[in-house]
Amino acid sequence: RRFLIAFEVQPFSKNINLSKITKTTLTEEIINVSSFYETPLKIRLEATGNVEVHVNDTIMHFYDLEIPIIIDGELMNTISETGSNMNNHMSGDYPKLKPGENTISVICGSSSTFSKMTIEYRGRWL
Repeated sequence: RRFLIAFEVQPFSKNINLSKITKTTLTEEIINVSSFYETPLKIRLEATGNVEVHVNDTIMHFYDLEIPIIIDGELMNTISETGSNMNNHMSGDYPKLKPGENTISVICGSSSTFSKMTIEYRGRWL
């Protein structure tokens, strides 16, 4: 007898070690040497007001921020630190780090502030 079994698997292996970078300047270069493929990011953003986050050519817009938020690119979800849904304060695509050099910048509106951004990612390969 023969039968088919369908498996749904993730094609990528992930690095066990989490890469974590904290940025306090508005523009930074990050070199992703631990990955051969684009890698989703998890970003903790401490800013208020209207803010844009640029990762290479991907732009995320955030509106009316009052508390730090967590942007999870792998789950494609934006939440506050307490777990409240913040997707209604965001528009744009979730960013990924490409292999090699990446530019990350923050642009603040006239009455907005930026304190810091913590970026976490795990390198990926087949």
